[in-house]
Amino acid sequence: MEQLSRVPLAAFHRAINKVARSLIRTDADELTYNLHIMLRFDLELKMLEGLLRVRDLPEAWHTAMRADLGIAPSDDRDGCLQDAHWYSGYIGGRFQSYAIGNILSAQFYAAALKAHPDILHEIAKGEFGTLHSWLC
Repeated sequence: MEQLSRVPLAAFHRAINKVARSLIRTDADELTYNLHIMLRFDLELKMLEGLLRVRDLPEAWHTAMRADLGIAPSDDRDGCLQDAHWYSGYIGGRFQSYAIGNILSAQFYAAALKAHPDILHEIAKGEFGTLHSWLC
């Protein structure tokens, strides 16, 4: 850690928490991750409503990625086949639960801090007892 001793905390935080466009949902940063979820939800809904055929999904994926994120995969492996959900037969109601979980986690954290303002300092020291008790 000596090599980082002169790096200001704010600069370090920015360096490890950057927002960047990404093709793969599971590699995405905290902001872009939810854009991936929204894209999948939109495509999934169209499939469930009969407005998008499965055989047209790769092209729809490519188009949506370009429109929503400004990038597009070079192949289906990094496109519509990157998640096991669809080709495993799971469709309907999974992807949006990830975004809802992200939103709920922020709300829970804010409520925990309001109830116990010292939680932030406890977490920094690796102590999670107060937070765990609050969650239970």
